[in-house]
Amino acid sequence: MSKTTELLRTIGVYNSHGFATKGSPESEVHVDYFPSSGGLGINRSKTYIFRLGCKTNPDGPWYNYGDMAIGGIRAESLPLALAWATVRYGIKEWARTPFGSYMDSGYVKRRLKELRKQATQKAEATA
Repeated sequence: MSKTTELLRTIGVYNSHGFATKGSPESEVHVDYFPSSGGLGINRSKTYIFRLGCKTNPDGPWYNYGDMAIGGIRAESLPLALAWATVRYGIKEWARTPFGSYMDSGYVKRRLKELRKQATQKAEATA
């Protein structure tokens, strides 16, 4: 675990969902890779493009819950997903969040600054 994720855990941020939404009225487009579940599971490896409260692929199959999914291993599906989201949402520069998903780089920088400030304020209040 990195120092950043340890710091974020102190304010209840444990994943990219929390990173994007905790105390924020806006939700950004996420691009996140999920490996296959292995064994007899039916889940294949795929990269999802999602935005909380929005359907990124409303005409897609029911089992993707309205999210765009691109199947394949990370090396194949992640670049395709980033390219699709760049065209669809106009995001020019992507940055990796502390939890491994990708979001607009400006948003990631802004959120890290906000969340670090929240963590610092909480630490000062408890000290």
